[in-house]
Amino acid sequence: MTRLIGRRMAARREGTIVNVSSLMGKVAAPTMASYSATKFGIVGFTQALRGELARENIRVIALLPSLTDTDMARGLQLFRWVLPMTPQQVAKVLVSKLEKNSSEILVGWQSHLAVWCQRFFPSLLEKVLRIAAPLSRSKGFGERENRQQATEKDFRE
Repeated sequence: MTRLIGRRMAARREGTIVNVSSLMGKVAAPTMASYSATKFGIVGFTQALRGELARENIRVIALLPSLTDTDMARGLQLFRWVLPMTPQQVAKVLVSKLEKNSSEILVGWQSHLAVWCQRFFPSLLEKVLRIAAPLSRSKGFGERENRQQATEKDFRE
């Protein structure tokens, strides 16, 4: 689909493609490995496509919202301390940031903080994510409790 649209934009020598990823395309989280991997893939695809289409005057942007209040998210055990954004809030940020020459659009202060911490304090961010992440549903209650205690111990160190 992107190739077809990209060809049409290339013929006009202008256009903007926005690929929707997630904050988890920049910062992986425990219990979310598969989701994070697919979102990292979208960010990589976006970066490669940006290089391919730059000479055609086509912008390629990655939209990276944090947790968004959608049907998918409502069924999840949410991350502690993460406030979901509405789809309307995400759309408003996208529209306002399209005017700037950004290659990625982070949505929400939590996204900016997480990416900043990933860059400058990756070990600290990993510890915070282990504490904040939803516990895996595939483990027994005792394993969850032990994991939580171990994670809190890691954070104190």
